[in-house]
Amino acid sequence: MDRHSCAYSVPIFSHLSNQSISKIDGILTRLEFERGETIFSPLKPIGMFIVARGKVKEYQISASGKEQLLRIIGSGGVVGEHTLFSDEAPETYVNAITKTSICLLRKEDFKNILLENPTISFELLTEYNKKLKETEKQTLTIATENVNSRIASFILDIALSKNENIIELPFALKELASFLATTPETVSRKLKDLELGGYIIRSGSKIKIIDLEEFSEYTSKLKND
Repeated sequence: MDRHSCAYSVPIFSHLSNQSISKIDGILTRLEFERGETIFSPLKPIGMFIVARGKVKEYQISASGKEQLLRIIGSGGVVGEHTLFSDEAPETYVNAITKTSICLLRKEDFKNILLENPTISFELLTEYNKKLKETEKQTLTIATENVNSRIASFILDIALSKNENIIELPFALKELASFLATTPETVSRKLKDLELGGYIIRSGSKIKIIDLEEFSEYTSKLKND
């Protein structure tokens, strides 16, 4: 993905004219990060990042000091949009999990863009609100559901969102464990239990739910246990 296409790849800019998007591209700063490098943190809230190439993870640190994965963001995704509207330090961190190219939109440059395209603020706030709801749901799930329920619900949610009974896990086991606040060993063991129970067939990162209705009922039962 070249520098010009960076802004074109972002849905929040899709309603703008080509001229406006070209202007945004003209003020973006291109940055390169190696795997494991910190891109964004409470001490480094310098603007909104567009992932041009690669993958990053956004996470927070729990009270016990453990890493809690929030989401994986790939090409075309954005992070840090809320820093454009607030002077408060963010509570999350973003690290590169592959070699990553980032396009940075600085807060001071964003103010100038808003003067010409005020609707962008609505698009950004909508995107941030969506992420906020996802994080709140994740926090509630971790606080109120046991690990069996969390894993089953995660699989079911993906299947229902795609309206398919065959899904591909979006995370590696280590990342999935962090997302669900457990350990990779526990995730692996619980997935095996679902296989032995006749609910799923797993092949690598692919999972086939044998009977979606039955699995949905089983997941609901786990939540009530």
